[in-house]
Amino acid sequence: PQQFRFEVDLESPHSWVANRSCGLDCDDIEVLYDPSSSSTVTEISTGDTIHYGSANVSGSFVKDAVRLSPFTVASQFFLAANKMSDNVVPYESSGILGLAYQQTTQGPSFPMSLSLDYKGQLASAEMSFWVNRMGELELNPVGGAFTYGGTNSSLYQGEIEFLPTTAPSNASSWNLDVKEIIIQGTSVQITPGASALSAFSLRSANISGPAPDVAAIWAAVPDAVPSTTHPGYYQFACATTVNVSISFGGRLWPMNPEDMNIGPVELGSSQCLGAIYTLNPSSNATQTNGTANWNFGTAFMKNVYSVFQPTPFSIGFAELSTQSSKTDSARLRLIVGCAVGGGVLVLLLMLCGKKGGNTVVATPARWVPAMIRVS
Repeated sequence: PQQFRFEVDLESPHSWVANRSCGLDCDDIEVLYDPSSSSTVTEISTGDTIHYGSANVSGSFVKDAVRLSPFTVASQFFLAANKMSDNVVPYESSGILGLAYQQTTQGPSFPMSLSLDYKGQLASAEMSFWVNRMGELELNPVGGAFTYGGTNSSLYQGEIEFLPTTAPSNASSWNLDVKEIIIQGTSVQITPGASALSAFSLRSANISGPAPDVAAIWAAVPDAVPSTTHPGYYQFACATTVNVSISFGGRLWPMNPEDMNIGPVELGSSQCLGAIYTLNPSSNATQTNGTANWNFGTAFMKNVYSVFQPTPFSIGFAELSTQSSKTDSARLRLIVGCAVGGGVLVLLLMLCGKKGGNTVVATPARWVPAMIRVS
């Protein structure tokens, strides 16, 4: 079997792996998929493209036997990519594992999670995530844990609060509406309706939202101003502790102030960048076609234990356990199953953000699950 590392994507149902026939576009990818070494591969279509905003990946949709930890799908759709935009994935990763459930027009979109559920291999169809908070000098850090088919009770405490997803156009997608954001003790009025639709990402580092709402949030922080060097971001005095709590219709989930501070605007500066920003600082327009206007990346996700449940379609959050914050959590590598039969995968991290006093804004945090095998 061929063995690869993948990024986890909660926003797309598509999975893809860089193909051996990929040329210069794949020079930085260490491990490439070789269809000629597989006795079970079947080509479904050619000339296909998967879009990720302004980036894209092209190739042929195929079916092959895929193993994820203890689970196997004998005939799983994925794209064998032979062309891609720059920096779609880091060099440690060979592709993306799509875990959204919605249907798209970009070729076959039957996610592996749904395949396993339909074939009865999972005791539960839940997908659960714990995202680690790295120390700046930590060597060989563990990015977190992905539990496929249940939850890992050692990583959270108390009850999991499930909220029904907001599913535009009857799509089964991982979306909730932002209901309330409290910053520095002030409740910010979030624009309701389509503007409040949110997605959750393990491929993005920070939190993006509509320009008017982001401006209202930072207005509650003394002396916070739009950054002149990083469009869409706000800066504030590094000595200021920014306290934020977020609700999606249930309880408020507080964020560690450390996650709200990306780091100095430049080396030695007393001004720091905030983790909540807007992609369109010059426009108040929002998406009304079912596309999320908010995106909650790892800055938020590392503050909760998150559970994505297709039956009924809902997203759950729980308070992190004491164990989950310990530095020896790398031992989660040894976990193969859990109380409800889920397989736990360890996520590896390429650290971005605060490092040695430098601020890396444009590069998202990269979360790569450990080994997936393609026969």
